[in-house]
Amino acid sequence: MFNKATKLIKGSNKAIEIIGNVCVWGMFFIVLLNTLIRMFTGNSFSWAEEISKLLMVWMAMLTTGLLLCEGGHVALTFLFEKLNKKAQVVALLIFDILTLVFSLLLMESGNLYAWDNINAVLPASNLPRDVLYLALGIGGLMMAFYSIYLIWKRVLQLKGSISYEEGDLEEETEKPQKKEKGGDPE
Repeated sequence: MFNKATKLIKGSNKAIEIIGNVCVWGMFFIVLLNTLIRMFTGNSFSWAEEISKLLMVWMAMLTTGLLLCEGGHVALTFLFEKLNKKAQVVALLIFDILTLVFSLLLMESGNLYAWDNINAVLPASNLPRDVLYLALGIGGLMMAFYSIYLIWKRVLQLKGSISYEEGDLEEETEKPQKKEKGGDPE
């Protein structure tokens, strides 16, 4: 079952990468177009800055969960690397539990802000203001999703159901899957 969850995670990672890239390229083209128009005509789009900031917030909130899952966040590792593998997994489990709590709080806060601003609109684009705050809720949901997966992975590693290296998304894409006699670990 864990292997199926890992495949689901890899699929969601690809989808989030695509959405993140669309947001980055969207920001780039909006800012570039606005700059060129301002340079040649002296005018600019009133909505360009607002939409590019909106895209930046969505990209940041969605890709935060992806980076969490792939271990891409900035970390101080000089003490962590001195621990043995089991102690590292315990430390990561504690980190993942704290991240889950934070992501649930972020999700709840984002949903409350979105609900409080349900009738408000952004001034330049006239988009509903809750579109901005929904990014917090959905980003928190994605972080919670990835945190639950990572907690499950750490527990399986501590129980000995999977090795300490097994379940790493980067390694699984580089080497072929081995068939286990006992079936998928649960």
